[in-house]
Amino acid sequence: MSKEDITESIVIIIEERESDAVFTRAFTTLMIALILHRDIEEDFLAEEQFKRTTTALIQYLTLEKDTRGYVNGKGWAHSIAHAADAVDELIANPKLNPKSFPELFNIIIEQIMRSDILAHDEDERLINPVLRLLERGLDSEILLHHVERFPHLLEERKQHLDEESYWYVVHNVKTFLKSLYIRLNEDNLHISLQQSILHLLKKL
Repeated sequence: MSKEDITESIVIIIEERESDAVFTRAFTTLMIALILHRDIEEDFLAEEQFKRTTTALIQYLTLEKDTRGYVNGKGWAHSIAHAADAVDELIANPKLNPKSFPELFNIIIEQIMRSDILAHDEDERLINPVLRLLERGLDSEILLHHVERFPHLLEERKQHLDEESYWYVVHNVKTFLKSLYIRLNEDNLHISLQQSILHLLKKL
Protein backbone atom coordinates (compact mmCIF):
# COMPACT_ATOMS: atom_id res chain seq x y z
CA MET A 1 0.00 0.00 0.00
CA SER A 2 1.39 3.36 -0.99
CA LYS A 3 1.51 6.47 1.19
CA GLU A 4 -1.28 7.92 -0.98
CA ASP A 5 -3.46 4.82 -0.41
CA ILE A 6 -2.90 5.00 3.34
CA THR A 7 -3.83 8.65 3.64
CA GLU A 8 -6.92 8.28 1.44
CA SER A 9 -8.19 4.97 2.89
CA ILE A 10 -9.28 6.74 6.06
CA VAL A 11 -12.06 8.61 4.21
CA ILE A 12 -14.84 6.05 4.53
CA ILE A 13 -18.44 5.96 5.58
CA ILE A 14 -18.61 4.55 9.10
CA GLU A 15 -22.05 3.25 9.99
CA GLU A 16 -21.16 0.51 12.43
CA ARG A 17 -19.76 0.30 15.93
CA GLU A 18 -18.22 -2.50 17.95
CA SER A 19 -17.01 -4.57 15.01
CA ASP A 20 -13.44 -5.59 14.29
CA ALA A 21 -13.28 -3.01 11.47
CA VAL A 22 -12.32 -0.44 14.10
CA PHE A 23 -8.87 -2.03 14.38
CA THR A 24 -8.19 -1.41 10.68
CA ARG A 25 -9.36 2.20 10.97
CA ALA A 26 -7.48 2.92 14.18
CA PHE A 27 -4.18 1.45 13.08
CA THR A 28 -4.43 3.07 9.66
CA THR A 29 -4.68 6.35 11.56
CA LEU A 30 -1.61 5.42 13.58
CA MET A 31 0.28 4.76 10.34
CA ILE A 32 -0.75 8.21 9.15
CA ALA A 33 0.71 9.65 12.36
CA LEU A 34 4.01 7.92 11.58
CA ILE A 35 4.01 9.20 7.99
CA LEU A 36 3.29 12.75 9.12
CA HIS A 37 6.09 12.54 11.68
CA ARG A 38 8.51 11.30 9.03
CA ASP A 39 7.43 14.09 6.69
CA ILE A 40 8.52 16.66 9.28
CA GLU A 41 12.01 15.17 9.04
CA GLU A 42 12.20 14.51 5.29
CA ASP A 43 9.54 16.75 3.67
CA PHE A 44 8.36 14.20 1.08
CA LEU A 45 4.61 14.85 1.06
CA ALA A 46 3.40 17.21 -1.63
CA GLU A 47 1.21 20.10 -0.52
CA GLU A 48 -1.86 18.52 -2.10
CA GLN A 49 -1.21 15.18 -0.33
CA PHE A 50 -0.85 17.01 2.96
CA LYS A 51 -4.11 18.92 2.42
CA ARG A 52 -5.96 15.69 1.60
CA THR A 53 -4.58 14.12 4.77
CA THR A 54 -5.76 17.06 6.84
CA THR A 55 -9.25 16.78 5.37
CA ALA A 56 -9.29 13.01 5.84
CA LEU A 57 -8.36 13.17 9.52
CA ILE A 58 -11.05 15.74 10.25
CA GLN A 59 -13.62 13.62 8.39
CA TYR A 60 -12.52 10.50 10.23
CA LEU A 61 -12.88 12.04 13.67
CA THR A 62 -16.29 13.37 12.68
CA LEU A 63 -17.47 9.96 11.46
CA GLU A 64 -15.91 7.51 13.93
CA LYS A 65 -18.52 5.93 16.20
CA ASP A 66 -16.47 3.20 17.88
CA THR A 67 -14.62 4.77 20.81
CA ARG A 68 -13.55 1.58 22.57
CA GLY A 69 -10.08 1.58 24.07
CA TYR A 70 -9.01 -1.90 25.16
CA VAL A 71 -11.22 -4.70 23.81
CA ASN A 72 -11.21 -7.89 25.86
CA GLY A 73 -9.80 -10.83 23.95
CA LYS A 74 -8.71 -8.68 21.01
CA GLY A 75 -6.43 -5.92 22.26
CA TRP A 76 -6.32 -2.19 21.70
CA ALA A 77 -8.63 -0.37 19.29
CA HIS A 78 -8.08 3.10 20.77
CA SER A 79 -9.44 4.93 17.74
CA ILE A 80 -9.68 8.34 19.43
CA ALA A 81 -6.20 8.12 20.97
CA HIS A 82 -4.61 7.11 17.65
CA ALA A 83 -6.45 9.87 15.81
CA ALA A 84 -5.24 12.36 18.44
CA ASP A 85 -1.66 11.22 17.78
CA ALA A 86 -2.15 11.82 14.06
CA VAL A 87 -3.65 15.27 14.63
CA ASP A 88 -0.73 16.13 16.91
CA GLU A 89 1.74 15.24 14.14
CA LEU A 90 -0.38 17.16 11.64
CA ILE A 91 -0.23 20.32 13.77
CA ALA A 92 3.50 19.94 14.31
CA ASN A 93 4.09 19.90 10.55
CA PRO A 94 5.23 23.26 9.10
CA LYS A 95 3.03 22.62 6.06
CA LEU A 96 -0.11 23.15 8.14
CA ASN A 97 -1.67 26.54 7.50
CA PRO A 98 -2.45 28.34 10.80
CA LYS A 99 -5.89 29.09 9.36
CA SER A 100 -6.66 25.43 10.10
CA PHE A 101 -5.94 25.81 13.83
CA PRO A 102 -9.50 26.77 14.92
CA GLU A 103 -11.08 23.87 13.00
CA LEU A 104 -8.64 21.36 14.47
CA PHE A 105 -9.17 22.78 17.94
CA ASN A 106 -12.94 22.44 17.55
CA ILE A 107 -12.69 18.83 16.39
CA ILE A 108 -10.64 18.00 19.50
CA ILE A 109 -13.26 19.63 21.73
CA GLU A 110 -15.93 17.55 19.99
CA GLN A 111 -14.11 14.38 21.00
CA ILE A 112 -14.15 15.46 24.63
CA MET A 113 -17.90 16.09 24.39
CA ARG A 114 -18.69 12.58 23.17
CA SER A 115 -21.47 10.72 24.99
CA ASP A 116 -19.41 7.51 25.01
CA ILE A 117 -17.19 7.26 28.04
CA LEU A 118 -13.47 7.70 27.29
CA ALA A 119 -11.72 5.67 29.97
CA HIS A 120 -8.40 4.59 28.47
CA ASP A 121 -6.29 7.75 28.77
CA GLU A 122 -7.77 9.35 25.65
CA ASP A 123 -7.81 12.62 27.57
CA GLU A 124 -4.02 12.66 27.83
CA ARG A 125 -3.62 11.94 24.13
CA LEU A 126 -6.13 14.67 23.20
CA ILE A 127 -4.23 17.19 25.31
CA ASN A 128 -1.12 16.78 23.15
CA PRO A 129 -2.59 18.42 20.01
CA VAL A 130 -4.16 21.16 22.16
CA LEU A 131 -0.78 22.03 23.65
CA ARG A 132 0.80 21.75 20.20
CA LEU A 133 -1.68 24.32 18.90
CA LEU A 134 -0.70 26.69 21.71
CA GLU A 135 2.98 26.15 20.88
CA ARG A 136 2.30 27.01 17.25
CA GLY A 137 0.54 30.23 18.11
CA LEU A 138 -3.11 29.52 18.85
CA ASP A 139 -4.31 32.30 21.15
CA SER A 140 -4.70 30.88 24.67
CA GLU A 141 -7.81 33.06 25.01
CA ILE A 142 -9.56 30.71 22.58
CA LEU A 143 -8.89 27.77 24.89
CA LEU A 144 -9.86 29.84 27.92
CA HIS A 145 -13.13 30.78 26.22
CA HIS A 146 -13.96 27.13 25.55
CA VAL A 147 -13.09 26.11 29.10
CA GLU A 148 -15.50 28.75 30.42
CA ARG A 149 -18.19 27.54 27.98
CA PHE A 150 -18.11 23.91 29.15
CA PRO A 151 -21.01 24.37 31.64
CA HIS A 152 -23.15 25.83 28.86
CA LEU A 153 -22.15 23.07 26.45
CA LEU A 154 -22.95 20.44 29.07
CA GLU A 155 -26.35 21.98 29.73
CA GLU A 156 -27.08 21.83 26.01
CA ARG A 157 -26.10 18.16 25.84
CA LYS A 158 -28.24 17.38 28.87
CA GLN A 159 -31.36 18.39 26.95
CA HIS A 160 -30.73 15.75 24.29
CA LEU A 161 -29.21 12.80 26.17
CA ASP A 162 -30.43 10.19 28.61
CA GLU A 163 -29.10 10.48 32.14
CA GLU A 164 -26.34 7.87 31.78
CA SER A 165 -25.01 9.31 28.51
CA TYR A 166 -25.03 12.81 29.97
CA TRP A 167 -22.85 11.75 32.90
CA TYR A 168 -20.45 10.10 30.46
CA VAL A 169 -19.96 13.52 28.86
CA VAL A 170 -19.43 15.11 32.28
CA HIS A 171 -16.82 12.45 33.07
CA ASN A 172 -14.99 13.11 29.80
CA VAL A 173 -14.94 16.87 30.35
CA LYS A 174 -13.77 16.65 33.97
CA THR A 175 -11.06 14.10 33.16
CA PHE A 176 -9.79 16.23 30.30
CA LEU A 177 -9.72 19.39 32.43
CA LYS A 178 -7.92 17.67 35.30
CA SER A 179 -5.26 16.28 32.96
CA LEU A 180 -4.91 19.62 31.16
CA TYR A 181 -4.45 21.42 34.47
CA ILE A 182 -1.70 19.00 35.52
CA ARG A 183 0.17 19.43 32.23
CA LEU A 184 -0.04 23.23 32.36
CA ASN A 185 0.91 23.32 36.03
CA GLU A 186 3.93 21.07 35.52
CA ASP A 187 5.38 23.49 32.97
CA ASN A 188 4.08 26.62 34.72
CA LEU A 189 2.18 27.68 31.58
CA HIS A 190 -0.89 29.90 31.10
CA ILE A 191 -1.56 30.70 34.76
CA SER A 192 -4.91 32.41 34.10
CA LEU A 193 -6.07 29.32 32.21
CA GLN A 194 -5.01 27.10 35.12
CA GLN A 195 -7.02 29.24 37.52
CA SER A 196 -10.06 29.10 35.28
CA ILE A 197 -9.83 25.31 35.06
CA LEU A 198 -9.66 24.98 38.85
CA HIS A 199 -12.62 27.28 39.28
CA LEU A 200 -14.66 25.33 36.75
CA LEU A 201 -13.80 21.92 38.26
CA LYS A 202 -15.22 23.09 41.57
CA LYS A 203 -18.51 23.84 39.83
CA LEU A 204 -18.86 20.62 37.82
